[in-house]
Amino acid sequence: MKTNSTSKTRFIALLLAIVMVLGLAACSDGKTTIENTGTPAIENTGTLPDANGSSLPRGNGGNTASGLPRGGKTKTDSETTLKRYGDIETLTKSVKTPSKPDTKNTKMDNNYGTVDWSTAANGYVTFTAKGQTRVFILQGPNGAQGIFEVAKGDNAKIALLDGTGKYQYAIANNTNGGKSYSVQYKNSFQVKSIDADLVPYLVSTAYGDYENAPNAVAKAKELWNSKKTQLENIKTLMAYVDKLKYDKKLKIGTIDVYVNPDIVIKNGGGVCNEMSKLLVAMLRSQGVPAYYTNGTDENDKPHSWVRAWVEIETTTNNGVVSSKGAWVNIEATSGTLIKLSEYDYTANSYAN
Repeated sequence: MKTNSTSKTRFIALLLAIVMVLGLAACSDGKTTIENTGTPAIENTGTLPDANGSSLPRGNGGNTASGLPRGGKTKTDSETTLKRYGDIETLTKSVKTPSKPDTKNTKMDNNYGTVDWSTAANGYVTFTAKGQTRVFILQGPNGAQGIFEVAKGDNAKIALLDGTGKYQYAIANNTNGGKSYSVQYKNSFQVKSIDADLVPYLVSTAYGDYENAPNAVAKAKELWNSKKTQLENIKTLMAYVDKLKYDKKLKIGTIDVYVNPDIVIKNGGGVCNEMSKLLVAMLRSQGVPAYYTNGTDENDKPHSWVRAWVEIETTTNNGVVSSKGAWVNIEATSGTLIKLSEYDYTANSYAN
């Protein structure tokens, strides 16, 4: 996306498979090898998700991708407590020296747009649209497919939440008044390694855009207390977002897919997708891995919420930091930690 808050980039994302990637490939030597691997099997035509939504999501009420999470004690909560909210596991959190962009054979440029995967080791790729608004389709090695509509001249960062493996992509044009698309170009690339398991969950993207939201970042920094544990700080950010007004009648909110977090703060609230994206941006800006999730709630209604990585403890070996903790679910519209099993929430996609 553009580096200013006036960017008109509009993102439309649809993930066609239930892929909740909790563990990515382990950190290797910090280097990435990427190569073209032929034409992907992406359909030449397709239907774009409705940007306005057929049903309204509801609720109850620089790039830090390679850096270490900020502040707080390494032990944030006991395993007994966290087991109520997620599965305890260990993931690689960071590396001593993040990989430098690989500028050799890691970029495709044609009349439709530019796909730059030189930063894949840092957990993301970038697409820039040329000539007109383009639809960029990215399919990960686990089958999750994201569809992004990007305005002419704008560029979009897309996190590699599927981890390492073969990524297929296509560039398409809008058809039928923007309701569908027609593929113009296909290709693929191979991601051999990513610096750390949690790196993709710290990238500033359309679903956690802190690079274009200075007010949200400033507020998160103001609220973060290095003397408190990570979980305590996460709960503080949750409480701040919860105090914003949930917009039941859509008077101040929007159901547009791309939402600038600063606008949510300025409006004093919004719908669940806005409040979730604000919370993701604030968490990521403070080094907490997080991502936006949508699906259905206990009443089988469309809903959005947040998943964040909460640490129990960390260990460092040869510059590689291992994070023991759990992915937890956060209800941004009520400021609470939730269990999917308790609330009968069903995730049908995640977004990067």
